[in-house]
Amino acid sequence: MKEYTFNKAFEQLDAPLNREAFLKNFSRISELIFETENIRERAEIYTNVMDNARAVGYEYEAEQTLQTTALERGEPELWEVPESFDRCSLIQPFPMQSLPPLLRDYLQAVADYVQVVPEMAVLPLLSVLALCVQGKAVIKHTGNSHTEPLNLYTITVASPGERKSGSLKEFMRPVEEFQENYNRVHAVEIEEYRTERAFLENQKSNAMRGKNADLHTAKAITKQIAELEEKHRLVLNVSDATPEALAMEMYTQGGKIGIIDDEGSIFDVLSGIYSSGQANINIFLKAYDGSNYTILRRTKDNIELKKPLLTMGLMVQPDHFQEAMNNKQFSGRGFIHRFLFSFPESKAGYLKMSSPDIPETLQKQYRDLIFHLLRMPESDSLPVIQCGKEAELLFSDYHEHLQKEIRDGGIFENLKEWVSKHFARALRIAGILHVCEHSPTEILTGQTAMNSIEIAMWAENQALNALSGSASEPQEIKNAKHILNKLKKSDKDIISKHELLILCRPLKSAECDEPLDLLEDMNCIRIEIIKNGERGKPKERIKVNPLIKLNQ
Repeated sequence: MKEYTFNKAFEQLDAPLNREAFLKNFSRISELIFETENIRERAEIYTNVMDNARAVGYEYEAEQTLQTTALERGEPELWEVPESFDRCSLIQPFPMQSLPPLLRDYLQAVADYVQVVPEMAVLPLLSVLALCVQGKAVIKHTGNSHTEPLNLYTITVASPGERKSGSLKEFMRPVEEFQENYNRVHAVEIEEYRTERAFLENQKSNAMRGKNADLHTAKAITKQIAELEEKHRLVLNVSDATPEALAMEMYTQGGKIGIIDDEGSIFDVLSGIYSSGQANINIFLKAYDGSNYTILRRTKDNIELKKPLLTMGLMVQPDHFQEAMNNKQFSGRGFIHRFLFSFPESKAGYLKMSSPDIPETLQKQYRDLIFHLLRMPESDSLPVIQCGKEAELLFSDYHEHLQKEIRDGGIFENLKEWVSKHFARALRIAGILHVCEHSPTEILTGQTAMNSIEIAMWAENQALNALSGSASEPQEIKNAKHILNKLKKSDKDIISKHELLILCRPLKSAECDEPLDLLEDMNCIRIEIIKNGERGKPKERIKVNPLIKLNQ
């Protein structure tokens, strides 16, 4: 009955309005605001009422009436839904038809089961696939002899409570099962290798010390150690690691590893939070395209990586993402421009009690695919995926499109660094899709090229949302975002201007004025002027919309 009343009442407001019609229905519609105790639902109804009040020039009177009613009823102050800095209306849906049938069906099944939009899960899926095939094939550039590896860097940005973990877990499950099976089967030989190596190293140490030191024996043992076939536990993925620890683990794993994580903890490491702000990000730059990398160590042997490859699939909160975007080390050295981005729509507040299980047959087919990809042979001479004529023509057109749009006046004129790497990303995506259905030695078809281009064009839209604003947005916007982030983390619902300045250091008072006005226009805060006696200087205090803290 309540839903019917709500819908019927607002049917009249959805039509072209005039002042008389609005006033006639105002009292009846306003009552709906107080029928719910849910803070978000109340804000949505209040926002709807106020939008219609503004349309007929009745904004001030409506606000005063409704706030007074709330006060008289002993209800909390009314707030409209805060606006977002994200241009969510520009975000395009992911082209599901561009995935092979199995991956498309599994992605949709996971999204339905976890109750997220496909855009929440698609980059984690692509990252897991890249993790499985990196270092097992390369794809040839369509215009020259250059080849691209099949690893990817991706970031999915979503607020807490948006079920990031649930999305990632379903894709990683067979990867973790494969790793666990491998380590169980090879446990004895791994331990035997460790024991034999430790024994030989101890013998070598003894041969080099004391009165009975024997260089000949030490050399012979060194040769024995070098000839040992290395056996290590399989580690396919780590959540975070220092650059040196990551390089060492990559060396142990044959130069390849993944960082697929639903917390984005690696950003803290990369920002140098554990090393006085001096983290070395070189390994993350080199391992994107397989460039040789060496770490020089004073007390131990150097770590030399030949053609290392890293796949990153991160799921981060908006604040975490913004901090990364503002990190000069990331943007200045092109690290952030190596990523694909996704900004999924929130489904919070619309979740159902139950959801359909992922069909067992589909789970088995996906598991079998992951196991097949992980078992693909590795060699120093990697198979090269060649594009057919139709694929070459499609990629040529796409390359021309990208070049045209980074010229002055093009839609990517401010994203040149990201776009300069994007054609290669399109090739990588094509290679990943290809090996999910075909042998690397088979020719890549025009259909696969078209599918990868559709995904790449969707990624263009996401990158515009991620990068264009940060590259050129006014300082006022940056300061407003900084203030909003601090208010979200504060435990205060009302804060004085003086307290705000302490909270938002190093911003000065004058630097806060316009950003605060902007945040008020966005319904994030309310600024009130408090009189300080008859002669005292009026003081400002800021009320914080409780919804912005719910959105953390």
